Amino acid sequence: MVTTQQIEKAFDWLQHNEVAAAEARAQRVWAAEYRKSLKAILMNESNAKSAADREAWAYAHPKYLEHLNVLKAAVLADETYKARIGRLHLLTDFWRSVESSRRAQGAVSR
Repeated sequence: MVTTQQIEKAFDWLQHNEVAAAEARAQRVWAAEYRKSLKAILMNESNAKSAADREAWAYAHPKYLEHLNVLKAAVLADETYKARIGRLHLLTDFWRSVESSRRAQGAVSR
């Protein structure tokens, strides 16, 4: 059974982590967008003749590969927050349903 104390703890966590969750999402979006800019920057640094060769060079560049790790970490942080928040929403929905049923049972028994 879900207790009122657990719900209060869930709301407390949400309140104290909303900015961190938003920052994780912002970091993810930035990393995804910057990946495109980094590719263009690296392609411009390449001495290869064809666009395909410049693109391959950019994708294999250590800076690009390093940025993929940044993107991976950003996705992990964002998805972790989303999963936790989703679980807390399910918990509160369940609690709300139980409380509603409890109140309805009290009204019927009167």
